[in-house]
Amino acid sequence: GTFMTPDATHELRRTVPDNSKLVSTAEWSALGKGRKSVEAERAFNTLLKAVVQMSPSTSVEETIHKRLIEISSDASGCRDERIAKSLTRIPQTLLLLVRGMASAIFLLVLLYPFHHGIIGGGCLAVVGAVLFFADVVMRDTDNPFDGLCNVTPRAFEELTSA
Repeated sequence: GTFMTPDATHELRRTVPDNSKLVSTAEWSALGKGRKSVEAERAFNTLLKAVVQMSPSTSVEETIHKRLIEISSDASGCRDERIAKSLTRIPQTLLLLVRGMASAIFLLVLLYPFHHGIIGGGCLAVVGAVLFFADVVMRDTDNPFDGLCNVTPRAFEELTSA
C-alpha cells in the first residue's frame, strides 16, 4: 500500500479479493467433494502473474516485490497442500475392511449367549452406538473440508471483506 505506487499495486489489489472470494466459495465446496476448482486455479494463477509482473520503480518497491514473491511461493505451497489433502481420502478397500470388522464385532455381540436379555440388549445397544459413532467420526475426519470436524475458509472470507 503506502510504500508502493498505485500503478505498481493496481492489478494486485484487484486479483487478491477475486482469488480469496473464489477460494472461500467455489474451491472450498469443490475440495469438500474431492475435486479441484478450475476457476479458483485460474484466479490463483492470475494473482501469481500479477505479483511476478509488478514493475517496482524504487529500491523500496523492489524489496517489497521480492517479499511478495516469497509470500506467493508460500501461498502456492499451502494451496498445493490443501488440494492434496482434499484428494487424499481413505481407500475404499480400507473403508470396507473397517466396516467389515465393525459388523463382525456387532454380530458376535448379537450372537453371544447372554444369560440375561436386558444385559444382552444393553451390550448390543452400547456396541452398536460405539461402532456407529466411530464410523461417523471416521468418515467426517476423512474430509477436512466438509462435515462437523472441518477447516473453514474463514481467513479467505475475511480477506475478501477487508
